[in-house]
Amino acid sequence: MREYAYAAYIIVLALWFGGNAIFSFIVTPVIFRSFDREMAGSIVGHIFPPYFSLNLVLSGLSALLIITLNKTTARYSLFASAMLIAIALCINMLQSAIIHPQVKVLKMQMRSKDKNADLSSLKKRFGKLHGISVGLNLILILDVLALLIISRNLIV
Repeated sequence: MREYAYAAYIIVLALWFGGNAIFSFIVTPVIFRSFDREMAGSIVGHIFPPYFSLNLVLSGLSALLIITLNKTTARYSLFASAMLIAIALCINMLQSAIIHPQVKVLKMQMRSKDKNADLSSLKKRFGKLHGISVGLNLILILDVLALLIISRNLIV
């Protein structure tokens, strides 16, 4: 049974890492090269809710699966994996529950402002949140990569 849990764990990590890497390094840049900035931002903004939901599902699945591997021999690898999954869950919840909703509100505020209004403070807040989001996404990708590397020590 543990062999199946291990195989499922590897599949979940591979989907999680691959999906994040493809979205971050291929899909998003292509969208921003193909459309004007406002349209590209709108498209990517529509992709974010399912992207964050998928990240939450995959991190949750990895947490459940790592529990089934708790009788393996590599206790340090198991502990490190559990910690990395906990970090990923926190990042995913932060992104989906706090950062993305704030970004959506800022975008709506910037669109609703009068053309002559000063948008600099809204743009500054958006830039800060965007930078945090990009940084957290990169940490998440590295986190899952580390999980994949560590996973070889969890072989049952």
